[in-house]
Amino acid sequence: MNLGTLGLLIGLAFLGAATLSAEPTAERSWKSTAGTEIKATALSLEAESVQFKTGEGRLLTVPLGKLAADDQAFLRKHFGMKESAPAPAEKKAGPAAGSGVPLLEGGLALSQGEKHGPIAVKGGSHYFAYLPKSLRHDRPAPLLFVTRAGGGKVNVLQDYVEPAERLGWIIAVSQESKNGSGFPDQNHAHAKRCVEHLTETLPVDEDRLYFTGGSGGGAMSWMNCAELRGAGAMPVVGYIPGSAPKSGHFYTIGGATDYNRYLTAAAAEKYKKDALHRFYPGGHGGCPKGHYADGVAWLEGRFLGEHETDYAEHRLDYEAAMLKWIGKLQGSAPHKAYYWADFLLSKDYEVAGENLRTLEELHRELGSAEMNVRYAAGLAELDEFSAKEFASHGSGGGSLMNHSTSGIKRASKRMAEKYAGVPEIEGVAKMLGEPTVGTGKKK
Repeated sequence: MNLGTLGLLIGLAFLGAATLSAEPTAERSWKSTAGTEIKATALSLEAESVQFKTGEGRLLTVPLGKLAADDQAFLRKHFGMKESAPAPAEKKAGPAAGSGVPLLEGGLALSQGEKHGPIAVKGGSHYFAYLPKSLRHDRPAPLLFVTRAGGGKVNVLQDYVEPAERLGWIIAVSQESKNGSGFPDQNHAHAKRCVEHLTETLPVDEDRLYFTGGSGGGAMSWMNCAELRGAGAMPVVGYIPGSAPKSGHFYTIGGATDYNRYLTAAAAEKYKKDALHRFYPGGHGGCPKGHYADGVAWLEGRFLGEHETDYAEHRLDYEAAMLKWIGKLQGSAPHKAYYWADFLLSKDYEVAGENLRTLEELHRELGSAEMNVRYAAGLAELDEFSAKEFASHGSGGGSLMNHSTSGIKRASKRMAEKYAGVPEIEGVAKMLGEPTVGTGKKK
């Protein structure tokens, strides 16, 4: 059991509390209420918070209430703490409008599997939120914060429920962020207040803040990621409005004939191997929800691929969820199943341990179908096309309507011929050579 799993229980700081004096316990196994275990020495018990020291010398602070009842009783007795009478639990269906967020039974500020909001925070900002049923109580989760070009509503959350449930992400949508007089600074101020409230009241991993949105909301996802030191973003038909992140992972999504396609390409090219440009057929609107699911899975995989040691248990959960998803895709979309098996085995993630053999077998089985292999190769080539043919046209910083070039058209035709018959790839490749259009103009 990786020590980070229990150690990343919602950490609490207790100022001015007196530590109960006693000798440290012997090293032993401790079990959480979620069933996870660590082996460590308990050094102190302070205001319902236990300090552990692992065999490797790491210090972990864990709320006493997150430990199994037997372990709680042992620690109280060892450190001489009397158990206080429990306060009656406050049970409410959702947040109290304008008055902060009440705790529900189980220690979460919002109930799981339900859409909540608008939740009011200081400064006149509001957000809607969804906590997945799959959210683990023994460690913090990534946050995906959504900004829209026309403001946010509770129904926007539905677009992200599937990936949120699959991977245990918390989703939130800004109500106020929209194009207009408040763009971009006022929009960012709303986002900042909302994200701060989310991290204060929910089990959010502050090292895994992600941002997404479409068009002007996609531009805000770049700015919010930069200013709030996010781990990455999933901008849709967006562009960098001036403030660019220094680092991170970026799953950029663009319409094949969208007038912002060059700006999206230039933004993705800025981050080289840490970004990709994923296309959908059509213009400025209408991104398929499946792209959001792919983007969340890619962002999670890229982060965990670079944090193998500190997030070992998270990797196991991610691999289990992805294997289950791949199994479902085998019947309905084997080309996508192959892509994800290939991703998990690639240098971007590098699966190891018990799941390696399983994925290698899946990869061989799915790779026996040429169409599946061509699909994965086609996605990579679309990203290369973006960098080679589109990125330079986006360096000027403006959208281009009714635009294409003879070079782009030739390259588009060659790619469409190369990937004839391949799902998604052929159709998108053809459209890349067409002139750019506005909202909803699909061929």
